[in-house]
Amino acid sequence: MASVVLAMEAVLSDTAALPRDCQLNYGPNCDGNRKPEGLDTSTVPRPKLGSVPVSGAGIYDCVNPGEIAVTFDDGPYIYTSDLLDKLASYGARATFFITGNNLGKGMINDPSTPYPAIIRRMHKDGHQICSHTWSHQNASQLTNTQFTNQIVWNEIALNSILGFFPTYMRPPYSICGRSCENILSVLGYHIIYFDLDTQGYLHDDPTLIQTSKDIWDDAIDDSDPSTDSFLNIEHDIHYQSVYNLTDYFLSSLLKHGYKPVTVGQCLGDPESNWYRQGPPGSGDALV
Repeated sequence: MASVVLAMEAVLSDTAALPRDCQLNYGPNCDGNRKPEGLDTSTVPRPKLGSVPVSGAGIYDCVNPGEIAVTFDDGPYIYTSDLLDKLASYGARATFFITGNNLGKGMINDPSTPYPAIIRRMHKDGHQICSHTWSHQNASQLTNTQFTNQIVWNEIALNSILGFFPTYMRPPYSICGRSCENILSVLGYHIIYFDLDTQGYLHDDPTLIQTSKDIWDDAIDDSDPSTDSFLNIEHDIHYQSVYNLTDYFLSSLLKHGYKPVTVGQCLGDPESNWYRQGPPGSGDALV
């Protein structure tokens, strides 16, 4: 796996000059303006599944005591395969809020990249796959058409990999105003935020990551798994978060009597509600 990481680092270094989130109005060369190949999902029926609220102000908290929903944003990335190995070693389930085409990594459904296989493994390993939009744009800076594309294009890419696509999403930067909420309501999405952020993205250095561990300890040490639960946010695009912080918080939550679960699990939502079957011809059936 180390050789794969090094190879991908070399590829991504060639695109290091790209803005983290290329602004759509820059022009057609912006990664966010490149539509993925695949069946159009925009005509798929959008019934509201289950009792978890759709759209609105969003969800910040789990409902099941003793559970911690560990979530990772912005991937998949060059560290994600190793993260999946790590989660498996702890018997942990997690949720991945996937971004389709940013950070210069290319489209997630490009068969020349490792990402389709990584995403299929996420599902096979029992993790929940959610949307974090196509190219990580700030919804408040987009037209309704641009934001709709950000959602639907990510559906197209994920559907081309899995044969189905998510009903859960997290808005980039945790920004989703009224227009954003209205669009997500029509598209039938649960909007997921968080109540525990270790800020690992700010401390991606061996000399700084202890700050994130301290944030975790401040939340967990005096908590009670018989009454408390947490909806945690991390990012699998940061080295220290994957290779240092994850071991720390997984060991901690288990020691304190918590169970690491998916967002859907911590909300009491059956797995059958987490995804929508793609349009006819999508391939794999939703299971």
